[in-house]
Amino acid sequence: MAVFPILIGLGIDYSIQFHNRYEEENSVRETTRKIGKAIAVAVIATVLGFVSLYASPVPMIQDFGKMLTLGVIISFLGSIFILLPILHIGSQNVSTSEKPASESVITHRKSGKMDRLLSSTTRWMIRFTFPVLLLFVVLAGAGFMVDRYIGVETDIERFMPQDLAALEDIRVIRDAVKTTDQIVVYIEDDDVLSEMNLNWIREKSHILIDQHPNEIVSIKSMDSLLVLLNGLQDSTYENAMLQLNDLPETQRKMFVNESNTETVMLINTLHLSTTENKELIENLKEELGGSSMKVVITGKSVLDVEMVEGLTTGRINMTLLGLGLVFMALLVIYRNLMKAIIPIIPVVLIIGISSGVMYLMGIEFTPITATLGALVLGMGTEMTVMLMERYIEERNLGLTKIEAMVVSVSMIGKAIVASGLTTVGGFAVLMFSSFIILQDFGFMTVVNISLALASTFIVLPPLIVLVDRFIVKKTKTMKDVVVQKG
Repeated sequence: MAVFPILIGLGIDYSIQFHNRYEEENSVRETTRKIGKAIAVAVIATVLGFVSLYASPVPMIQDFGKMLTLGVIISFLGSIFILLPILHIGSQNVSTSEKPASESVITHRKSGKMDRLLSSTTRWMIRFTFPVLLLFVVLAGAGFMVDRYIGVETDIERFMPQDLAALEDIRVIRDAVKTTDQIVVYIEDDDVLSEMNLNWIREKSHILIDQHPNEIVSIKSMDSLLVLLNGLQDSTYENAMLQLNDLPETQRKMFVNESNTETVMLINTLHLSTTENKELIENLKEELGGSSMKVVITGKSVLDVEMVEGLTTGRINMTLLGLGLVFMALLVIYRNLMKAIIPIIPVVLIIGISSGVMYLMGIEFTPITATLGALVLGMGTEMTVMLMERYIEERNLGLTKIEAMVVSVSMIGKAIVASGLTTVGGFAVLMFSSFIILQDFGFMTVVNISLALASTFIVLPPLIVLVDRFIVKKTKTMKDVVVQKG
């Protein structure tokens, strides 16, 4: 469900970028030659950002990454092989006067309130380069500092509408029986029903209940079943084995297999938070260790804890992997260290600020919000690469640093804004969902895409101008500038 708003936004961006450039050049060949590389580089960076989702231990996040990767490639190919032929055919049917490309460019640069707004904003940001960059660095740094304090939520009940009838039924049952959650202790040995092993199970059951009265409600095992059915708490081991043979097969199979090599202890617990559940399982592993039998703690509660670990470490690993892949790809393409770093810096700042927003809003990481870093990397890098490429092109035509940036922002800014607002609009709908997990994801995606737009027009222009001498190797003579200014 979250794939389509992203692909629609990126698809619109690619299409508008090609369309705008075609109107400048009035030639498919020139359009492809001048902007094709920039968009292709942006697509590669975007795809690699989404590829990092493959590293997640959560299958649904992996599938999310696969769909995004495939969708971005299809959107790019569609812009080339569907949009450009349509534009070419359309231009053949319209009688237009031939005019130099530079004149067409001037017309674009001087038209529209959006162009003027973007141009004036760019000049202001460049004028206050250091305060702007310092502000974003401080905000991002604060966000990274509080990132460790953001909780992780895997309780499916917290994701649902809290007034759901089925959820109310679960709560009624839980109030009546005190428990609906369970931790399974799997035990394996040559003979799990030996006297020593049964005594171990009995002793551990008593110890665990005594040590965790606020978490454990009861413990069911083969020993507790014998006690329940026959009152054999104080009976001899031989009598217990005789009674065991008389147990119905269905009851016996609940706790032990036919060869008596496997058994389970079912630990019924109160409904615990993710943090409390993790702490209890860690304590159980310590308290049940040291046995001659193979003892493994398993069950849904353990899976929830593993999910927490996957979302916590996996989220960071995904982001770092994505940053590394994008950086290496840009370094190979540009063969320029600064060109490879510049598009990534705004994205890193966004990720930090995003963590700060989550902390302030009390939003926890879920299997969906854990993908935000990769999403920002994928979409944010696309925006930054496009702007940097256009700036370098304008500088190579002979424009000054400030004018080159103003022209670049005014020429491709509308496409980026349209793409960003389309994506924001698509995800804003999720904020009205009755499912809390979708509300949080929709809100944070809107925040992140908005930050990506802001960084593209606020952080990136002064940053690029600041490092101009490292990314622009040569410029043409001022004759080109005179031609463009008419």
